[in-house]
Amino acid sequence: MEQTVKFNPDEIVLTLSVMSDIHISGSWGIVQSEQNFKNALHFANKVASNKIDAFLFTGDFTDAMNSKANVSTTLSPEEFERKKAEQNKIEFEILRRCFS
Repeated sequence: MEQTVKFNPDEIVLTLSVMSDIHISGSWGIVQSEQNFKNALHFANKVASNKIDAFLFTGDFTDAMNSKANVSTTLSPEEFERKKAEQNKIEFEILRRCFS
């Protein structure tokens, strides 16, 4: 005999916010990306009545330096990797600020 379980909004034990491909930096630039991400966090918190227990992110966090198409093609592989590391540091700092 199967037992049917019905949703009961009074018995929610865990609230997750799931976001995908937030792409900090991207084509909008750092400042606009940070504001867009803050807006998304604010919206998620508002929908969940500020009771989010955890955030789950899938896809890309950042993307400004994903490929050489996004930067000068005159960079050596070493220079590209150095610039990519610098850009990722800035982008992940935005994530930390948004969650603080």
